[in-house]
Amino acid sequence: MNAEISTWLASEQDYETGVALYEQHGASGLIKRLLAASCTSYSREVLARELGKLVAGTPAPPSHTHPPQAPAATTPDVVQQLRDARRPLLSEREYLHARLELLTEAERGEAALRILDLGDKLQESYAAEAYYAQHGTLPEPPPVAAPEPALEQLTTRPDIQYRLKLLRTQRSKLQDRPDRAADLAQVLANIDLLESKLSQ
Repeated sequence: MNAEISTWLASEQDYETGVALYEQHGASGLIKRLLAASCTSYSREVLARELGKLVAGTPAPPSHTHPPQAPAATTPDVVQQLRDARRPLLSEREYLHARLELLTEAERGEAALRILDLGDKLQESYAAEAYYAQHGTLPEPPPVAAPEPALEQLTTRPDIQYRLKLLRTQRSKLQDRPDRAADLAQVLANIDLLESKLSQ
């Protein structure tokens, strides 16, 4: 861990790579959500600071030992696929952030919800990469649920946006609760349904 993070700190500090490192080695769920939410000068500063703390807190190997030279690192195909899939999400999020001030109030509300949704998807991707680095395989896919039939009756945009806001709050609370995977699947199905209604 120490060498990998030290290499990043001494490099140009690619944001996505740094976030993946913190997702793998960091302990704070709050910071992980912050880093996945947006790439700003502040989040870059937090990322560098927190990774620096991880290096500072790692004990150095005994001076009389010589750790074996690690072979040149190669990126597994599955990790590269995760990173490739993140690029359009990152681009869309940056585009939406840049346009927020140009939008109407209603459009800003929709864009803000989409930015939150993108942040959640990015965090899931970073978490999957961290899981792969630790276990050598991707985590099991979450269970799939059907949306609640009552949501089909929602037709007005304000009602749909209000329910989406509540559901996204639920999703954030359930994402760190593997014991409630079925509840999370239900919430995700409901979100997908309402998002499709907004896009119609």
